[in-house]
Amino acid sequence: MTNGRDAIDTIVDTLAPVLGEHMSRSAVVGTFDKMGIRREAASPADIEKLVHNLELGLNVFVGRVKSKVLVQELHQKLKIAPK
Repeated sequence: MTNGRDAIDTIVDTLAPVLGEHMSRSAVVGTFDKMGIRREAASPADIEKLVHNLELGLNVFVGRVKSKVLVQELHQKLKIAPK
């Protein structure tokens, strides 16, 4: 898995085609902040939690099917084992 900054870029790049660059970055950074995690020091477990929390919001914005596809793509790119 990548470090916190690389993970943010990967997540934003993955979500941007669907949500747009600004909204994607805002969602990722805002979720990290709500979780109380310093982005630079994010552990693999933190990144996994972040993706899970983002999935909950994505369900609302893009629907469950598209959300599931995006999360699966993130799991592959970030090397997170799916649950």
